[in-house]
Amino acid sequence: MPELRSTTADAPPETTGGRESAILAWAPIMAIGVTPLALAALLLRPVTDPDTFWHLHTGRYLWSTWQFTGPDPWSRFSSRPFVLHEWLPQLVYAGVVHVGGMGALAWLEAICGAALAVLIYACCRRLSSALPAACIAGLAWLGASGSLAARPQLVSYVLLCITTTAWLSTAKDGRSRWWLVPLTWVWACSHGLWIAGPIAGGAVVLGMLLDRRVPLRRLGHLALIPVLGVLSATLTPVGPRLLTLPFQVSGYAKYVDEWRPATLADPFFVATLALAATCVLVWCRNRTRVSFVHLAVLALALAWTLLYARTVALGAMMLAPLAALTLDLLLPGGVSRPRISTRAERSTLVTGLAVAAIVTALLVPGRAQGVGTLVPGGLDPELRALPAGTVVYNQYVTGGWLMLTYPELHPVVDERTEVYSVRYLDAYFASLQVKRGWEETFRQSRATAAVLPENSPLAFALTEQWRWRTVGHDRGFVLLVTGA
Repeated sequence: MPELRSTTADAPPETTGGRESAILAWAPIMAIGVTPLALAALLLRPVTDPDTFWHLHTGRYLWSTWQFTGPDPWSRFSSRPFVLHEWLPQLVYAGVVHVGGMGALAWLEAICGAALAVLIYACCRRLSSALPAACIAGLAWLGASGSLAARPQLVSYVLLCITTTAWLSTAKDGRSRWWLVPLTWVWACSHGLWIAGPIAGGAVVLGMLLDRRVPLRRLGHLALIPVLGVLSATLTPVGPRLLTLPFQVSGYAKYVDEWRPATLADPFFVATLALAATCVLVWCRNRTRVSFVHLAVLALALAWTLLYARTVALGAMMLAPLAALTLDLLLPGGVSRPRISTRAERSTLVTGLAVAAIVTALLVPGRAQGVGTLVPGGLDPELRALPAGTVVYNQYVTGGWLMLTYPELHPVVDERTEVYSVRYLDAYFASLQVKRGWEETFRQSRATAAVLPENSPLAFALTEQWRWRTVGHDRGFVLLVTGA
């Protein structure tokens, strides 16, 4: 096992220097040990992400049908087949809610968010000592914090951090880590950004080729790992169709706020750029040749960071192990610490997570029941009073919640943008702003109820021009029904 910095041959524990060394070694470890409780307590709240609701609805459907593709079974306004490629976490979420309700899902969300910090630290610790690992883990967690929610995307962040760490280790020791192939299969069953793993592997292999430190035959064996990972993704229940999904989803980016590019006003974006800056500054300070592997990882991570707000977390997860490895160069002793930790250090981390899980579970009844503020849960009596089959002209972010909670109603849209045609979505979003042609779009829906922001142009037009009645208010939303 790697030795902590506090253990030296000529500094006995009772000396002042030995005590200071021990404090320096264990301070970051203890900080990471208490971090899960602090983060879990901070993150524990009712489920707030609107996308969580349609993932739950999908999970329930899968538990009863095990049907992964086919005509969309929920929306009469969709025109594309559904493809359930994130089925593994969806099954987990639905199972958790079935057992413990929405409070249990809120607890799981908080614990997963806290565990992510520990996992980042563990990955960094494979390549660096405790102090840089702890510092970088905190910065990387902040970089990913803009995308933490009870959604399958969390799987991508976890597995990309593990994958990048594994490939950086391969670049150092030349070992083939074939377990990355089944890991990619699990990833492909969990989230659409699974392709980030094989791409990271390919970038490292290319860097190793340019570094010319490994024989070509050996590089050929290593290149098989990302290739086989991609092939394994075609063996999921969705089949080869999975390979084309990223190209389909990209066409809908303009409708979803999280698919916009991040800006310097986003703290998670700034934190991720700081990780990249750490690498560059240390390299410049040391004035030594930087390997092409490290440059390739940096370039790919920056590409993810600059692409969309949603993919900033991918950049943070790739940069974390690289930044920890690089920052460790500033400390005496260099890197060369291939394993995570001593048994005592691992015990500290596990104990911290266990305490966080227990304490936050006790806090759930008072802090995490119900739904968050982005959906109008207070309209429940009025919505349940609507006749079965009622078409509801809804705000985009309420679609999944309406599908899950009121399956007898028919929202005109939900967050599964890819099942709707671009033409339909263009007309829908134009109608929300009462742009030209909105009346025809609205009439074609045959909606007799609407759940909209109360100050929205469409709500104003329905009440003032069409004389619709207001039957309920909640959390900035209004429920309108036709006056006819």
